[in-house]
Amino acid sequence: MTTTTDPGPGWGRPGSSGSATAIAAPPPTGPPPMPTVAAPDPTRRGPWAPTAWLLALMAVVAVGVDLVLQARVDALAGTLVVVTVAFAVIASGRVRNPQAVVLAVAGVVVALYLSVRTSLWLVPLDAVLAAGLVGLAMSYARGGSLLDVTMPTLVARAGRLFLSAALAPAYLLGALGAALPTSSPARRARAAAIGRGLGLAVPALVVLGLLLASADAVFGSLFRFPFDAGTIARHLVLLAGGLLVGSFVLVEVSSAPVVDVVLAHRRLGSTEASVVLGGVVLLDAVFAGVQVLVASRGEDYVASTAGVTYAEHARQGFFQLLAVAALTLVLLASLRVVTARPSRGERIRFVVLSEAVVALTLVIVGVAVSRLGLYEQAFGLTMLRYACTWVAWGLGAVFVLVGVATTGLGAGRRWLLVASGAALLVGWLAFNAVNPEAVVAQRNLDHAAAGHRLDGAYLVELTDDAVPTVAAGLGALPLPARVEAIRFVCRPDRPAPGSGRSPAVEPEPEPDGLWFNASRRRADVARLEVCGR
Repeated sequence: MTTTTDPGPGWGRPGSSGSATAIAAPPPTGPPPMPTVAAPDPTRRGPWAPTAWLLALMAVVAVGVDLVLQARVDALAGTLVVVTVAFAVIASGRVRNPQAVVLAVAGVVVALYLSVRTSLWLVPLDAVLAAGLVGLAMSYARGGSLLDVTMPTLVARAGRLFLSAALAPAYLLGALGAALPTSSPARRARAAAIGRGLGLAVPALVVLGLLLASADAVFGSLFRFPFDAGTIARHLVLLAGGLLVGSFVLVEVSSAPVVDVVLAHRRLGSTEASVVLGGVVLLDAVFAGVQVLVASRGEDYVASTAGVTYAEHARQGFFQLLAVAALTLVLLASLRVVTARPSRGERIRFVVLSEAVVALTLVIVGVAVSRLGLYEQAFGLTMLRYACTWVAWGLGAVFVLVGVATTGLGAGRRWLLVASGAALLVGWLAFNAVNPEAVVAQRNLDHAAAGHRLDGAYLVELTDDAVPTVAAGLGALPLPARVEAIRFVCRPDRPAPGSGRSPAVEPEPEPDGLWFNASRRRADVARLEVCGR
């Protein structure tokens, strides 16, 4: 296995050449040596050297973070922060890899949904995914190919991102020290060294100080001020946080490319892998055969063998089937990595068994989706059921890609991981685009219009994403369901700003941080039409 312990140029002892140093992993019989990593030296020429543009770029990130997080525009804050950081990545001049630009743009596209959706099923994952894509853009800025991604390489890159974040304060204060006006290079180097030391010391002192202040009330009282410094403190904290984010971006995009981690030795023999795959094939084939028997013999066969009705049998086991598919995917991917296949016969056997596992698992995914559809027909749709359906289709797409990769197509590159990630990213963007809460609400309205009960208790768990759909479907509902739907649309915790109500009767609420959100604005229009407010 080959790794790198040098996060980038300029890391190491003073006076080093600043070039990346790749360290080969030791033999399996011994532990790897502990690398010595020093803070980046911003006084040296090269990628770490501070320039007026880089300092201005860090200031732009800091002011942007402060503005969007201080203002009451929560719906835009996440989007604008991601856009600002992506801009810093591209505008830094450090990007040498076009794939990094694609990743940064993809992160911005995902972040746009933070200003469109309000669903708690979407917004947190949108934020995590957008941050992850921009983080990958930073990691791949100096080199590397997404077509050669392996899981160990991703782990190494994630570790380097954490290291860059930890050293961001050292680089920031070191760069500021190096930028002090002085004619003496020695004094500039000394100021930069002091700044780097402060950057390493301050985070540790803050953590230790907070722990000591929480442990001792008298010691904690030393940090209480006799004046209200809340607003100033918030601005200073956000500006400092923005500077650290900008510094983190520059540290990472200036670092040398991570050397791809490749497993040099496969530790599992072909016979062992064949036994595992053969067992999975046998088990899945028996399951598929049982499904054929159930479909052909019907309700009497189910009642006589399982003691349950056909409807009960059809509507159970969805989550277990989904878990089987996910675990099978992990097992198959692991065997692909660790199994040695030196001879042609062993390779053919592995391919045949793997393709059989893929085909039978796709059958299991199909059974899971059909069972969830039957469950929806009986009890209605929820966000959990709808999201799991999309997960099932995503697993199916990944299994198709695994089947294609197993045939040997594109064997010269390690494209499976990035292709699977791209497929899941496209699926997630589509999931955002269809507005899942609106789909769930519409399905439940149709279910109620057909004579079933509308679950009002679940309906109120939905957010503003579903309000316009429910408001538009009120006319087709029977009276009891319509009452529940109107209660959801007109619930008092979501008044529309600017409704014109008299403050003497009920004080009009101030527009909150989601007032700029697209779903909130559409929901306010729907409430105005249905509720008169």
